Amino acid sequence: MYCPDCGKYNEEKARFCRFCGACLEENTGEQFTKQGTVSQEPEEQNAQDYQNMQAGQEQQSNGYEDNGPVKKKGKKIWIILAAVLIIAAAAAAVVFLWILPQQREKNYKAHISDGNRYLEEMDYEKAEDSYLAAIEIEPKEPEPYLRLADIYEAQNEPEKVVEILKQGTENTDSPEIQEKYDLYTYVQDVLIPEEGQVKEGEYTCEYINQTMGSSVWTSTDPVHSEKGILTSRIRDFDNDGKEELLVLSMNNEARVEDYTLTDQNEVILRMYEYRDGEVVLSDEMTALSPVFGVGDSESSGIFLHEYDGQIYICGSLRQDSYVIADGIKFYSFVSVYNGESFEKQAGTDEAVIGSEFSGEEQDAQEMADFLDEIGLSGEAEQIRDSWLRCFEFTDDVEMLMLITGENDLDTYPSDYWDTLDTDLLGEVTLTLRLTWNDAQSEEADQKPEEDGNEADENQDVQAAASQAQDVYDNLLDSGEYNNYISEWLTSPESYTILDINQDQIPELMVHSADDGTGWSNTLLFAYDSEAQEAKMVQDIYHYMDIRYSAKYKAIVYSDVRSSLMYGGSGFFVLDGTELTQAFSVGWDNTSYANAVNEIDENHYFIFQGDTRTEITEVQNDEYFDELSDIEKTPL
Repeated sequence: MYCPDCGKYNEEKARFCRFCGACLEENTGEQFTKQGTVSQEPEEQNAQDYQNMQAGQEQQSNGYEDNGPVKKKGKKIWIILAAVLIIAAAAAAVVFLWILPQQREKNYKAHISDGNRYLEEMDYEKAEDSYLAAIEIEPKEPEPYLRLADIYEAQNEPEKVVEILKQGTENTDSPEIQEKYDLYTYVQDVLIPEEGQVKEGEYTCEYINQTMGSSVWTSTDPVHSEKGILTSRIRDFDNDGKEELLVLSMNNEARVEDYTLTDQNEVILRMYEYRDGEVVLSDEMTALSPVFGVGDSESSGIFLHEYDGQIYICGSLRQDSYVIADGIKFYSFVSVYNGESFEKQAGTDEAVIGSEFSGEEQDAQEMADFLDEIGLSGEAEQIRDSWLRCFEFTDDVEMLMLITGENDLDTYPSDYWDTLDTDLLGEVTLTLRLTWNDAQSEEADQKPEEDGNEADENQDVQAAASQAQDVYDNLLDSGEYNNYISEWLTSPESYTILDINQDQIPELMVHSADDGTGWSNTLLFAYDSEAQEAKMVQDIYHYMDIRYSAKYKAIVYSDVRSSLMYGGSGFFVLDGTELTQAFSVGWDNTSYANAVNEIDENHYFIFQGDTRTEITEVQNDEYFDELSDIEKTPL
């Protein structure tokens, strides 16, 4: 039947319209068309119904109902498309959420790997960039914070160490970072406020005269301005899985040597551990003393060296004296931390002082063998060659501190011995270094150019030395020296070529034979590089042979015959083409004999100009023990 409201066809027995839901009347034989007025017989109605049904199906197949387009099928298509899109989006989200963490982890590990490689190569700038990039990706991972702390420690930048560890404690739950943060802030928050902090840089030391009783001696006046914390490092020094804090500090009020009248500097090592939630001192030792202003030149340093899982704490001092004395002082140590205390593995038992070290050969060999075993082959080789058990800091190690410097004099201060005026001795310029960063690396890169300039200077000196040798050969071959021997008692019989002032350009001495009374003559010639000729410096009339002091760069002889009352020798230095007496050493009993009318025991003195200072017999002997005989070649 047709719905009286919408006019659409429904089944005969339907009670409600399937299209609009209207109630349908009972089938009484009178039906409604969609216009609602035509009545037909049942047979006719059935036929008409069939035709209308066919027509309705055809219209629906064309996409139209009687009253307009059919929309139901289009709605289904859009629903299907929406469902497909939702499913695709969900699948993409699943894939994205699965892939993104993997890509982030891959990028994080790549930055960590790069940072570790750069850190091993000590390319701190690139390593820092890599670890910072890793933190951007995974801020909750502790490793990059710890590695950045290592970098800043190596560069001695404690403020940056504290800052990065602070970030680590805020962003992670790492107990390792917290412990390291507590250890490191201990230096900044506790030690430095209590003890002060030493600053790296350039310092100068002057010379001073010190007097004890009737004795006067000259020495450098050490740096007095610096005290407190030098630097620190955090490592697992005892391989127990927990890190310790190594601190280097300087005490500038030490009296290391009994005879000194001024405060000196010493470097102290301390080891701190984290126990029961607090930082405690485990052990300390005096590492280097005295330093920072001792001798005419100095090289003192401390470094870490890791080999086969063990961290070695190594250091040494070397001080050379060549202005007012001649000798070397050195001391060294190689130690490990055993969990309770510092344990010495190699080095010297005490400071070694001298100018000749053949007696050190065996000990030097043993130390060199040990250094080879722990991978310090460069230091081992130079110790074998020099017999000096101290470091030159040439191997690839982690330097903690280094003091270097020397006297700034260009020529030997021969006038000093006449006046004892310490202003004539110049100054010692020292550099204290506590950091090794890119700027200093660039400075090191420029050194080859400086070395090149030094090489040019060495070539000039070598050329002058060769020219001097040629001039001396001509003088000897021609017999020109005979122009200066008119007052000699005996004829020339030998000569010596010797670099007296150690400027690499030698001098010439022509010697007569002994006249039978112990007296001889020696002509001294020096090379004048500007005139390119030999200048006769002095005709020396001396008693017994001339000897040489490498320590004082002097020829040593006596111009008086020694007696029971007086004896001694003068130390003469060469200044250009002039020979001057620096000082003389000997004994003088005349004043004592005149006082008591008899000869007293020997009293020894050093004479410097008009100044006479009494010394001990041992000190007197030390001046002469190092002298060497002059080798003579027959004419």
